[in-house]
Amino acid sequence: MASRITFFLGIFGALASIANGHMILNTPHPYGPETLNNSPLASFAEFPCKQRQGVYAASKGENKFSVGDSQSLTFTGSAVHGGGSCQVSISMDKEPTASSTFKVIHSIVGGCPGVGSSPSDFKFSVPKGFPNGEFALAWTWFNHIGAREFYMNCAPITVTGGADGEEGKKFFNSLPDMYVTNLPGQSGTRDTACDSPEGKDLTFPNPGDSVETVGSGPFATLAPSCGQVAGSSNAGTANSNDEPAAPQASSAVTSQAAASPAPTPAAGPAQGNTQSFSTVYVTATVTTPKTSQSTAGSVGGSFAESGSSGSTGSGSSGSTEGGSSDSTCGSDGTLVCNGEDKFGICDHGKIVWKPVASGTKCNNGKIMKRGLRFYY
Repeated sequence: MASRITFFLGIFGALASIANGHMILNTPHPYGPETLNNSPLASFAEFPCKQRQGVYAASKGENKFSVGDSQSLTFTGSAVHGGGSCQVSISMDKEPTASSTFKVIHSIVGGCPGVGSSPSDFKFSVPKGFPNGEFALAWTWFNHIGAREFYMNCAPITVTGGADGEEGKKFFNSLPDMYVTNLPGQSGTRDTACDSPEGKDLTFPNPGDSVETVGSGPFATLAPSCGQVAGSSNAGTANSNDEPAAPQASSAVTSQAAASPAPTPAAGPAQGNTQSFSTVYVTATVTTPKTSQSTAGSVGGSFAESGSSGSTGSGSSGSTEGGSSDSTCGSDGTLVCNGEDKFGICDHGKIVWKPVASGTKCNNGKIMKRGLRFYY
């Protein structure tokens, strides 16, 4: 009898562990807590915010954020999948659609949502200058081990103490776009060349000014053509601050990198609330900034690997191995070669030299495979 009781207790414990597997956003209080489960997004149909019935139902608590104040990022669950990399982003649409734009306010490289048997607690803040209003915050996660997955939970927030009107809009547009990969595109197909590699912590090509490195690596950066999701069959208009990113081979995370290339104008406005400044982004196959035609869907590419240790970068004054931010250059977004083995992206008259990925070279302002043209 005792052994039978032990057997059933073991089963119940296993079931409880399964039910509590993966992770769910705890704070900020998420939308639709009654219907939110802990699984990753199964397809593009669940993008953004894990679409489901009751997805934008009221949260169990208020999320009132004053710009510059420290906020808690906590989780419920136990399966941290060895950690991974996360981002905190905000959409101006209170109830985002696939056409909404999310801008990054904080990036966590490795160790998120935790390492070991339980999640960790993190801190972030809404940057000063961010618009005032009611918006949607998103937590996204790329797991370190296990199947290649993309997790996304959203929460309603109210921002105060920030900027109003055009000043706030300009600040919002200056932030980097949320990184999206490991997710089938709108057509239902998935470009596995853009999957984050298992067993490595994903570094973001444009993580923003607020970055913390928690994991010990190894690290990997995907090709610049990865990281976007086709939110609409029509291309959208990117803001004038967006520039194409370039592949990085360093283990350091540099928070001032260039953003994605500008797509072509959309046929109609994005849906959302009346405060929305949304634009639609699609992955592009361009090499020059702002001026090339984009294509819906994601584009494949290789990733650059790095060693097992990393450092945290923050601000445009950060540097990576083999480079210095003291170098000067011309127009923003211009890719510049320093011999065949180093490259940099012009950013407000400054440039940080970085080593090219293994098997590639820098030539005439383009990253190319040795012996043939690079993919993008």
